Order: sequence, then structure tokens, then C-alpha cells
Amino acid sequence: MNHHIQPSQARVIRELVENWSGIILDENDVHFLEFRLRPLLKKFDCEDYSDLVEIARRGGTAIRTALVDAVTTNETSWFRDVNVYRELREEILPGLIAMRGVGAPLDIWSAACSTGQEPYTVAMLCREIERLHEIPGFHATNVRILATDICQEALAAARKGVYDSIAIKRGLPPEYIERYTEPRDGKSAVTRAVKDLVRFDQMSLMDRHYGTEQMDLILLRNVLIYFNDQTKRDILDKAHRRLRPGGILLVGGAENAARYSNRFEAVFANGMTYYRKADPFSGRASA
Repeated sequence: MNHHIQPSQARVIRELVENWSGIILDENDVHFLEFRLRPLLKKFDCEDYSDLVEIARRGGTAIRTALVDAVTTNETSWFRDVNVYRELREEILPGLIAMRGVGAPLDIWSAACSTGQEPYTVAMLCREIERLHEIPGFHATNVRILATDICQEALAAARKGVYDSIAIKRGLPPEYIERYTEPRDGKSAVTRAVKDLVRFDQMSLMDRHYGTEQMDLILLRNVLIYFNDQTKRDILDKAHRRLRPGGILLVGGAENAARYSNRFEAVFANGMTYYRKADPFSGRASA
């Protein structure tokens, strides 16, 4: 019995994960893969990694879900990249609200939402705009945030919206902790006023269909880096189709959507770049 994963076994797992999810795993980081997969040996009653590989090759929902959950990196925090959220708070959200009209629904999609910090942060920003009466007649209840992820375990944590002291302090300002969380069994729970703006759903960015809902804002941040170039193009094309004219796409600071798609208009502001779907009726040239 061999308790270490062999290079050939790691290669099979990487290929299966890429086929199922589009996620590309570092072929040189065998130790990471072994560490992440070790709990699955017991879960699937495997003596060693060769047994796990055979089960994976046979496929099935349970092993697919378990493997993708195991290797997914759920790195996230509140207000990740301060400049991005400052621009969201001061320019992007007010601009989209004005574009849609104060009483109209504002639809936002947080793709790859992990354990929920990103969509909840956006919900808090919307509540702040409402609280300070910055836009007359605006009600945060008109905001509909769809938050999706491929990882079932991360989604389960996101739906609960309960975080320990370390997680809650990773980027969430003290005034937001006081205003938008409440104590629960020694932890901090996101308030109902925030949770009511967000709904969670399991979704792979490799899915052929993302649904038909049209969005005003899509957050696709720090996720494209895990895919090959063709998959990046496919994901961006699907995101473009989901955006309303004039809608905004946000990607990670190290990601360049313009490299893989010419469908968006790049906007440079406050040390960051975001992307707008051209409005054919606004006078801007469409990409």
C-alpha cells in the first residue's frame, strides 16, 4: 500500500478535474494535490491513491463533486482589493442604479463566490447607499444578487453566513461588523438585511448555459487565472451575453479580459480596470 500519490496518478486526477470543471492544477505541485485528496481516501474507502484514481475514472456525481471541492482554492476575504470596492461604492453602483432607474431591479452576479464574502460585501455596500440616502428613492431591496460557485462545501458555508473571528476580521471594517453582523454562538452572523439580498446556487463556469437572467454587474474576480485560454474566452463570451447593455464586468487585478475578448469597453479608474458592455443606443462604438 502506497500512501503517496504517484506522478501518473496525479496526472490522471488533474486531467479529470480539468475535464469536469475547467480548472487547471499546477502539474508541479504534487504535494498540494496529495494533501487535498488525502481525506477522500477514507471517504471513499480507498486503501491508497490507486483506488481513488480508479473510482474517479468510473466517474459519478459523488466523486466528481468531492474531487472538485477538494482541489478548489477558496481564498477570499471581505473588501478584497480596496480600490475595487471603493470604485463600486462611489461610482459603479450609483451609475448602474441611475442607468436602470431608481425603482427598477438591479441584478448582480457574483461568480465563484466561494464562502460568500464577496456577495455579502456588495450587499453591504447597497445597504450603505440606502442608509445614507445618497440616491433619493433607492431601496436596497431592489437589488438581487446571484452568488454561484462550483464547490458545494463553500456554498454551504456561504448560505449559513456565519464566520469565526479570524474570517470576519479579514478586511471587514469595524463599523460594518457592528452594523451588518450579529453575535451567534461565539461567531459573527451576517444580518438578515444583508442575507435577504443574496441567493446562492451551484454552478460551474464550464456549464453550457448560465441561464437567461440579464445582469447589470458581473463579478468574475480572481477566477480566470485557473482556466486555459480557450476556456477564458468561452467564459467571457457567456458573461457578455448575460450582461445588459451598459452593464459592468469586474475581473481580478491580475486578470486582463481584453486579452481574451474584444467585446467589452475597458474603463480605467482609480488604479483599476473594469469592463463595460457597450450600449448600442448610447453612441459608444460596440466592440
